Amino acid sequence: MPSTRTLQEVILVEHFASPLTMTVIDMADWANTFNQYRNPQQLNAAAPVSLLPQAPSWFPVDLPRLLLRSEFGDRSIQLQSDRFAVGWSRTVPVGEPCDYPSYEALKATWGIEASKFHDWCAQRLDVRPSARLFELGYNNATPIVVSGTRRRISDIFRWVQPSRPVNAFEVSWLELMSKDRADAARVTGFVTVGSAPPVSEALIFNFTGFGPADGSVEPDPATRMFDSLHQRITEMYEAAIIPEQESS
Repeated sequence: MPSTRTLQEVILVEHFASPLTMTVIDMADWANTFNQYRNPQQLNAAAPVSLLPQAPSWFPVDLPRLLLRSEFGDRSIQLQSDRFAVGWSRTVPVGEPCDYPSYEALKATWGIEASKFHDWCAQRLDVRPSARLFELGYNNATPIVVSGTRRRISDIFRWVQPSRPVNAFEVSWLELMSKDRADAARVTGFVTVGSAPPVSEALIFNFTGFGPADGSVEPDPATRMFDSLHQRITEMYEAAIIPEQESS
């Protein structure tokens, strides 16, 4: 199992073509079905994502988002009426070594949980969700102050050469993976100074990719899109972020 000092969270998401018609009782049944995850947490509903100028018209959704975590808190699943997600989260402070299951392991977990979720939908709601798009996100952070020494942004982020340490910084960019369609897959990179509790000052560098699903009702096409997004995120990360051994 690989180790990481900077990765905070990974999330794999299926966004549906239309919201599921659910009640609070259905959400409770879903939580009971996935009872290997515990500690339910109600989150604010997230707005729908669109790769086209016109946004889906169903926001706000009727029910909140529900998050379930594994016993140790590192694995999670989420359900909102328009999406299903599987994730991994760091359980130790940023900057300390943390075991990460790897992208391939998380993709395998997503396939298992997504299949189980689709089966639950068929049995409970009498429908199998049709996918609208897939999302893969990597959230990272690294302390700016290490062993009492304040690092410059240029010690971590390749694209700038500030002459002095700074207290505020933000940059974002978008890479389209195709020019053949208006809703082409894309990845956004975002770098900023912020906090990563308990670290009060950290450089945050997040990469989020979205790709069209073309009406898929099975998990397998998702893995191909996840692979494409993962490859582009890896390329963007390597082009922008200086490895620790190189920056030290």
